[in-house]
Amino acid sequence: MNFKSLNKKKIWENYCSKHADFISELNVNEWVFHTENNFREFATYGFISSTKDTTFSFQNLNSQQYEKLFDFINNYFDMDMLYFTHFNDNI
Repeated sequence: MNFKSLNKKKIWENYCSKHADFISELNVNEWVFHTENNFREFATYGFISSTKDTTFSFQNLNSQQYEKLFDFINNYFDMDMLYFTHFNDNI
């Protein structure tokens, strides 16, 4: 793992740590937030291919959770969130 990857990993871990209460409130498998790539895959496809118990519909969120998730995604990923088709399909 190179320095840039390590730094990016730390930034993601710190961001998730800062939002740990919200993440636990979602009641989604912790594996989803383990790495940025896991979350990207989850938000794009609605599941993570390496596990079978991560399928989740964003429609299960109440409006307050959805707004918090939108902010969580937007604040970290900004315009990249346009690629999160599973998330966007449930708007």
